[in-house]
Amino acid sequence: GGGKPHTRYEFVIAGEPMKQIAKSEPAALPGETVASSEIAALIGDLIIGEEITGDCAASGYWKLRAVKEVDAVSPELKELIEIQPPQSLTVQTLETLDEKLLHRLAMFIPEYILKMLD
Repeated sequence: GGGKPHTRYEFVIAGEPMKQIAKSEPAALPGETVASSEIAALIGDLIIGEEITGDCAASGYWKLRAVKEVDAVSPELKELIEIQPPQSLTVQTLETLDEKLLHRLAMFIPEYILKMLD
C-alpha cells in the first residue's frame, strides 16, 4: 500500500498458456502460426502442419500450414469447437463482498485507492 497515485496501471498474466506462447512465438516467422503440443492435441483433426523437431524450446509444437474444413472432422471434435453462447456473468461490487474477502483483497490495492473507496 501507500505511495503516490499512478497515472496508469499494469496487469500481469501468467500461467501455462503464457509459457506455451513464450515457447511458440520465437519459432514462428512473420505470418506463421505455431501451436503448442497441448493445443495440437486438442485440434489435431483440424490442422495441417509439421511438428517442430530439434533442440529448441518449441520442439513438439506444430507449425500450422492450413486449417481443414470443420465438416471434415469427427462429430465429437465438431461438437467441442462449436461456438457456445456466453453465459451470463455475475458482477460483484465491493458492497456485495463479505468482510473477510474484502480484507484479503485490500492487501493488493494501493492505500491511496483504498482511501478513495471508503
